[in-house]
Amino acid sequence: MTGEYSLNRIEPNPFDTETSIPYVLSHHSHITVQIIDSNGKLVRNLVQEFNEPGRYKVRWDGRDETGNIVDAGTYHCRMIAQSASGRAFLQSRDIERINGRSGEYT
Repeated sequence: MTGEYSLNRIEPNPFDTETSIPYVLSHHSHITVQIIDSNGKLVRNLVQEFNEPGRYKVRWDGRDETGNIVDAGTYHCRMIAQSASGRAFLQSRDIERINGRSGEYT
């Protein structure tokens, strides 16, 4: 694979019940994908593992680490990749959660 690391377009965005977060790894890497709130607090670790080069997709169901539905608002999806050679990559994208706890969640 010749491309670089990439945190791709998150869809749907804004979202209510679930969104899909695609990313690309150009090297065997330790990958972390996190959801961070507007205050910089970790909401949820979605991925924390070693992956081979390729295209991946993870889903976020709008819940925090303890399974609670988060409030509506803007969150940040952060991807951190570290290759075996020590090469590091960091990228983030905003995600807009609508309805949150006040909305119907099925």
